[in-house]
Amino acid sequence: MLPEKQPIADFMIRLYRFWVLVSSLLVSAGWILSTVHALNRVGYMIFFLLGGISYVWHHPVRFEHSVLTGAKMVWHKLSRRFKRPAPAVFLVIFLFNLISVLVAPQLAGDSGAYRIPRVLHWLGAGGWHWIHTDDSRMNIAACNYEWLFTPLILFSRTDDWICVPNLVSYALLPGLIFLFLHEVKVPSRVAWWWTWILSCGWCFVLQATSSVNDGLGATFALAAVAFACRASRTKDFSDVVASLLAAGLFTGMKQTNLPLVLPWLIALWPCREWVGRYPLKTCITILFALLVSLAPLAYLNWQHTGTWSGFPHADAGSLAAFGSQHYVWGGQQELTSPFWGLLGNVFCMTAQNLLPLVFPWNESWNQTMQRFIHTPFGQHFTQFEVFGRLDHSITTGSAGIGAGIIALSALSFIWSRRSKQLFGTNAGSRTWSNCPPTLQLNLLHWAPWIALLVFMAKVGTYANARQAAPYYVLLFPTLLTMPGQISLTRCKPWQWLALGYLVVTLAYVLIFIHVRHFVPAAWGLRQIEQHPQSKWMAVYGDFFASEVCVKEQRDFLRDVDLSGEPVIGYSTACGGSEPGFWFPLGARRVERVLIDDTSEQLAQRGIRYVVVEDVALKPAQLTIDEWVEKHNGKLVKTFSFVTRLSSPRMGIYLVHLQP
Repeated sequence: MLPEKQPIADFMIRLYRFWVLVSSLLVSAGWILSTVHALNRVGYMIFFLLGGISYVWHHPVRFEHSVLTGAKMVWHKLSRRFKRPAPAVFLVIFLFNLISVLVAPQLAGDSGAYRIPRVLHWLGAGGWHWIHTDDSRMNIAACNYEWLFTPLILFSRTDDWICVPNLVSYALLPGLIFLFLHEVKVPSRVAWWWTWILSCGWCFVLQATSSVNDGLGATFALAAVAFACRASRTKDFSDVVASLLAAGLFTGMKQTNLPLVLPWLIALWPCREWVGRYPLKTCITILFALLVSLAPLAYLNWQHTGTWSGFPHADAGSLAAFGSQHYVWGGQQELTSPFWGLLGNVFCMTAQNLLPLVFPWNESWNQTMQRFIHTPFGQHFTQFEVFGRLDHSITTGSAGIGAGIIALSALSFIWSRRSKQLFGTNAGSRTWSNCPPTLQLNLLHWAPWIALLVFMAKVGTYANARQAAPYYVLLFPTLLTMPGQISLTRCKPWQWLALGYLVVTLAYVLIFIHVRHFVPAAWGLRQIEQHPQSKWMAVYGDFFASEVCVKEQRDFLRDVDLSGEPVIGYSTACGGSEPGFWFPLGARRVERVLIDDTSEQLAQRGIRYVVVEDVALKPAQLTIDEWVEKHNGKLVKTFSFVTRLSSPRMGIYLVHLQP
């Protein structure tokens, strides 16, 4: 039975459209309110009021049906559906993610370096503006995710809830995966099993409670392609609207998602004729989609730097935050040689995706990789940010789709090849029906692979397996429409293997992710320091060290009386201390201080206190004493910290500038 003929599936499709619409309204609100310098509570309340009235005005009957009748139907049917083992595992993972967000919200970590600060700067100035900073990510990086959580910070006056968009998208991920697989003619039984398997991919599970936005981009990429396919079949203009808006959202989520425009265009191409019957609606939707896409930021980057990415004309200082001397593509390490980039990424992304749950030998591995790039052959890969680097375990910042899914995929591929050899091409239907696949369907199956090749040829960060999260699910139709997949999903051993992977993922999430959130980081770090030789304890150690570091950095100014200071300075390259200086929200503003700023310039900006970090001093080969003497200041407070147990201690200093 087709999904749209089922009442519960119809409700879910309306829900997906609603989430795309809400996300688009939040992103467009950020840009529109910035234009009129009204990025504040009043501006958002007016925007939400007008948006709500407009939605109810245009969807009075649908709104009542989808929310009231549909919700009641879902409540009764989901209780039965989640009694099956695979959906039950996903439900437990989601519930623990929800509890973690509500009870023990994560400290922002890397997002404290630029995601949260850039939002606080925008709120402080009443709108988006080009920030005076050395960390170019605060200006040139795509900002759709930031627009989604800006109201959460503004109204809650805390950054504890910035992961809510990720959690909501993760809850919708299984339905979107099934909708996509159904639309690209994957048999329903195969699609059902792989929906739950792919939903438990490690990059999706770990990002659900974090501020990393690759999994969120995957949700919108799936929605864009799925609704485009559905629109060509149902001729429903609402699906075209959802597809266009979702496409704008995933391009504006991260520049590395741009190659995925190719499969989306192929999916939308059959709609070109009948969509022309609604010229006004189509034009309005396209303009709205452009507003929530990468287009506004690309224009602003071009206006300020001369390029859409914001980097090739930047000076060396602005590249310091990325630790590289090469060009950066939209905030990501750009590879100058596509061939060596592609070859290097085949190795790096494979290693990152096959990384076991715990890998205590990562230091030895990374040292070997460092020696390799100094060999004649390894010199070709020096364009990568850090070639071949692996973490000590599966982490939010580096996790790919996961070794378990890759193993199941390899098994499915081998089974398909063997089935074809034994029974011919009719061993299990290749498509939803027995009809041969169309040219458009074949193109749609292979276009994501072409997009991935473009990604691999251009992007060379150390976390490419994580940044490729929006690509993974789109790659699977080529495998899942191969002969024999239906018979394979009926095999009990394969089902037990699939359930085993889901259970392992659940156990890892509980033991290594959620348990440590409820353990006081300082206490955990003391226990680990008592066992310095244990490589297994070090897996927890770096997490606790990072948690303690972020908390202590944020509390750096807590015991200093700065009540009379409306603005303070912050000199850093990529430090994460700044959010703590803004809260309580509205108490003061924080302005970035560059290493070359003079005392006169700081005085003109009203800055009398500056927080200085070692990461800002080292590129200029300055000590804190030399910086204090240069600005005729007085050292008020000093603190040192470590971000990882194996990292050297770094310093952070509060300096009072004398008149």
